[in-house]
Amino acid sequence: MMSCVTTTRGPMSTGAAALILLTTIAGCSTSAPSASPVSPDGSSASTASTVSSASGSAPTGTGGGAGSTGDPGYQVAFAPVTQQLPTPPGAPTASVTYPEVTVTAGPDAAVRTAVHDLVTARIAAARKDFSATLTDVAPGVGESREEITVAREVRWGRLWSVQLADYRSLARAAHPIDGWLAVTVDWRTGRAVGLPDLFPAPGPVDRAVRTALGRRVPEAGAADPVTVGPAAPDGSTENVPSYPTPAGLWVGVPECVLVCALGALEVTVPWQQLPSRRPGALPSAG
Repeated sequence: MMSCVTTTRGPMSTGAAALILLTTIAGCSTSAPSASPVSPDGSSASTASTVSSASGSAPTGTGGGAGSTGDPGYQVAFAPVTQQLPTPPGAPTASVTYPEVTVTAGPDAAVRTAVHDLVTARIAAARKDFSATLTDVAPGVGESREEITVAREVRWGRLWSVQLADYRSLARAAHPIDGWLAVTVDWRTGRAVGLPDLFPAPGPVDRAVRTALGRRVPEAGAADPVTVGPAAPDGSTENVPSYPTPAGLWVGVPECVLVCALGALEVTVPWQQLPSRRPGALPSAG
């Protein structure tokens, strides 16, 4: 069984996001996502704070393989939490709002704990990164703020993905920055599922993603700075989040990674346009 479940973000001032370097955003224009976004593969957002899965078997197809199982009925809930952050003396105030994750139901306690820990760790890493930027804010009046909210969930057989919008605003910066986080897990094991689990090599996937981005946004050119694999040690490429959906591989590019004026970008690359996958990597393939 495959299904896509989407949720809207909680109340936000202007958008959702990721901060690149403060020096790269001077003079850029703001492009905030809609409060009720429509995803690149056509599904629209709906409000929900708790999402339950329906049990069933995974669809048969080239991606299933031996041992494929359906979504076994886990439930995931998100509750917004706001914290004030410590700042240097005289610096603007700072806060972060993020979703606290609870896996409320499911047959295996170890899987529930593993999924909780994976999503919580990804959110914590983003919060830590934002906190590190606060030391660069000059003293004075103002407010720095990060808001991490659930933008979309996709349940596809044994796989579950959550897409998080990450909005960051530094006091007296040119404008806020919008971006994305994403986590995919396998309900059978509670393990994270990444690109190496889906494809033998990242190079051909990168080329397909860059082609799709160039088609959608000609101003982005060949999208050379973008990679869905590990970022280059010399900083010449920027890793961007991705996750599998029945329609294809979703990829989110934070604002200012390519062209600041374009805002945060999303694209879903159809499976037919991507290279061969590992056997049994997906519940089914489009």
